[in-house]
Amino acid sequence: MSTIRDLTRGRKSHSLQASESVMTAACYMTQCHIGAIPVMDGERLASVFSERDILTRVVAEKRNPGE
Repeated sequence: MSTIRDLTRGRKSHSLQASESVMTAACYMTQCHIGAIPVMDGERLASVFSERDILTRVVAEKRNPGE
């Protein structure tokens, strides 16, 4: 059975710091062709941010993604 390490070996990993804006995250995810990204608080994993988060927590609630 393959492990996650086996499947991701040699691939670039992506992450953003928790202080980045939603707009920055959306643009970066689009540029990298990914649908979710780990959110780091320094060296610690704080969360995972996804396209669904953008739709339900920003767009549907009429928030400004740049803030």
